[in-house]
Amino acid sequence: MEKIDRLLFSFGAVTKQEWLAKVEKDLKGRPLSDLNWHLGQEMLIDPFSHVDDQNNVPEPILRTAAGNNWEIGEIIPVYDSVQANRWALDGLQGGVEAIRFELFRELSSSDWEQLFQDIDLALISVHLVEMYDPKNPIQLANQLRTYGVGQGVDPALINGSIEFDPESLSLDQTAEIAVGIHKLLPAFKSLHVDGSRHYFGPKGVGQ
Repeated sequence: MEKIDRLLFSFGAVTKQEWLAKVEKDLKGRPLSDLNWHLGQEMLIDPFSHVDDQNNVPEPILRTAAGNNWEIGEIIPVYDSVQANRWALDGLQGGVEAIRFELFRELSSSDWEQLFQDIDLALISVHLVEMYDPKNPIQLANQLRTYGVGQGVDPALINGSIEFDPESLSLDQTAEIAVGIHKLLPAFKSLHVDGSRHYFGPKGVGQ
């Protein structure tokens, strides 16, 4: 790990103008603006970003930094449990550590078997989101626990989360769900900070 950290500081500084000269040479006469792309109707993305563009240069996030416990994740929609399993296995082969399964229907016992075929629950993080109504996060936690126990996995070793919307519930209901999930899956999280529901496009980014 120390070798990787030292690698961050082993190259000499290169100015933006030096990089632009190299890019323009590689473009062979094409303007750099040809590489710009649009995000929606209102945001233009410059394909070239450089540290010179920043007033306050942030320190690099080193893997040894305390609290840097991020996981590589992938979102997988579950309409068909067999197909979702294929996508999950492909992701895990590519280095995914955490899978967010967006469930568009309730899962039967056979669905659980198909969805997690050849997946070791003790080795990954599993994040479940009910995209259908009515939602029952405690029942979902119990189903995952039952499947895991059937596979010989200690429920305490199953990591991940079940997402639900506390804004639509009373404080007592939210507490009941959070405690219920924790009792079934002690390593699971059930209270989220999700800013996506408050994102209304690029105009609101600064709000």
